[in-house]
Order: sequence, then structure tokens, then C-alpha cells
Amino acid sequence: MMAETESRQFSLSDRIITLLNDYRVKYYPNLNARGIAKAVEEQSNYYIKYPMGKTPWKEESIQIAQIFYYLPLNYLRNLAVANEICKRYPELSQKQVVDFGAGLGAASSVVGETLKPKNILAVEISENASSLSRQIG
Repeated sequence: MMAETESRQFSLSDRIITLLNDYRVKYYPNLNARGIAKAVEEQSNYYIKYPMGKTPWKEESIQIAQIFYYLPLNYLRNLAVANEICKRYPELSQKQVVDFGAGLGAASSVVGETLKPKNILAVEISENASSLSRQIG
């Protein structure tokens, strides 16, 4: 017997939507859903071929997949977790959060918007990912 689960809906914040749209208009004005799907497929194929490979951040298709598919997806996943934390532990107060492997900053963005710590340290070893994150905003 499956336990009943409550229906939950999540959406990207206006800030994230604006940042992604501004980035798309500036760098990829002709990008559409088909182009994003192709980029995601190329990234998937890369990891099938090189399962232990590092993310090739310099590749344009990887950047497109990461920015326009995985960043929003990971933002929403992290939002679900953060909302659950706030619901279960309303007294939780964080002074500092460290996001190791921050990538483009989806988790850091959600934590900043929901848990509101005094300080967030985003740690990412890939300069390419860090640079993209700064470009996005």
C-alpha cells in the first residue's frame, strides 16, 4: 500500500527567470527548446562515453544544457528540500552555509532565498563554472 503524499508545486523565482532570460537574450538569442534538448542529449552522451569524466564546461552545448536545463531543474529540486526543512524545522537559523561543488549556484540561490543565512560560501573548483555563474548573475 502506497502512502498518500501531498501535492506540491514549485516554480522558479522571478529573479532566476529574469537572469536566465537576460542571459539567453544576450548570448543565445536564437536558442529554443529544441536547441536545449539537443544540448542535454549531447551532455548525456558525453557522460555515457566518459562516466568518470569532468564536466567539459568550455563546450557550448554543455553550457547551454547546464544553464537552461540543469540550473532550473536543480533550483527546483533544492527548493523542494529547503521548503521541507523550513516546514519541519522552523526554528532553524543558519549563520553560514557552505555549498561545495556549487556549479552554477542553484543550491546557493535557493538557500539564500529560503533559509536566509547571514553568509553563503559557494565553492566550485571549475573556473569555467564559476565564470559562467558570475556571468548569469
